[in-house]
Amino acid sequence: MTLKEKPDIAVFHAFFNHKGGGEKLVFELRNRFKADLFSASVNFNNYGRGKEDDFSKELFDSRYNFDYFHSDGNNSITRILKRLYFFLFSPKVKQLAHYKTVIFSGNVMFVQRRLRKIIKRKGYNTRLVMYCHTPPRKLTDQFQVFVNNVPALIRPFFRIGGKFVLSQYIKDLRQMDSVITNSANTRKRLLDYTGVDAVIVNPPINVDKFKFISQGDYYLSYARLDDNKRIPLILEAFSRMPGKKLIICSTGPLRPWLEKELEQRKLTNVIYEGLVTDERLFELVGKCFAGIYIPVNEDFGMTQIEIMSAGKPVIGVKEGGLTETIIDGETGILIKENPSADDLIEAVNKLTPALAAPMKDKCIENALKYSSNNFFAKMKNELNNMGALN
Repeated sequence: MTLKEKPDIAVFHAFFNHKGGGEKLVFELRNRFKADLFSASVNFNNYGRGKEDDFSKELFDSRYNFDYFHSDGNNSITRILKRLYFFLFSPKVKQLAHYKTVIFSGNVMFVQRRLRKIIKRKGYNTRLVMYCHTPPRKLTDQFQVFVNNVPALIRPFFRIGGKFVLSQYIKDLRQMDSVITNSANTRKRLLDYTGVDAVIVNPPINVDKFKFISQGDYYLSYARLDDNKRIPLILEAFSRMPGKKLIICSTGPLRPWLEKELEQRKLTNVIYEGLVTDERLFELVGKCFAGIYIPVNEDFGMTQIEIMSAGKPVIGVKEGGLTETIIDGETGILIKENPSADDLIEAVNKLTPALAAPMKDKCIENALKYSSNNFFAKMKNELNNMGALN
């Protein structure tokens, strides 16, 4: 791809595979800084020119330059090997050295070290910034769970391999002129597992888009369909509350499982809409009764703030970044750590219309702290302090 007139800033997002909060943040960075966008890979089964979903439209917005190293395949083993090859040998890394500032998003290996060597050899003054959504979970706080899920005979090899990959991640992280992260929770995880400190800049939430429309009769979940988002627990809880309506509007690895469960269990109170457009999401949030978001030790979480932006309370969990953003009893209800379906059922029954309605103003007030304007004011301040914008 031939680049148009080059701006001062490039944003490098690791992989365009999933469609979630990290990708939303990357588009915000690109749009606000009018930056060029790069990626190690694109999964064209999920993203593509001409596709109608909002994530694909954003990625291939013709107003901005976009380039990537390679396309991702479906086979997990060949995908890893292909990624590693391009991390090590893609000539497109050289393009990044010509920018004044490169902001990295997501986790890749060797790219930062290759880029740093080019910068030093050429005598450039390119600044490298990492916006860390999370260090690799399977190599840090979820490492033991990851190892326990493989056959016992090969666990020692996975332990050795995991420690090696983490050491390479730390080496790349130390190439940065500045590391910025999304929450106190993620900052602590970085310090505990890498020894690298970070500046906290909470991610931008498009609070102007999420507006109160009405107090509807349904709960809303649009967390990624993944075990870490406790989707099976949510489904189990609502299967035991046939009088409570739930709408799910997202996608992910558990989509086939969810669709099968809904069909086999005849759960008429649970409606699955798939991945919806932004316009439909704004409508669903604006008209819901409350949101459900109970991920496992979430790094920060954007979903709960989007829901609160519309004046709706959120049933969350006392883990990770949600403890920093949901005020228990004022903007929602936080159920206990490692919750059961019974805990979620209890919270749903507790959140009556009389309790939820007065939370509206407090939810909106709380969400405004995480506006895009606040995010970019803090980002610009940090970039200015390190000479990346002047």
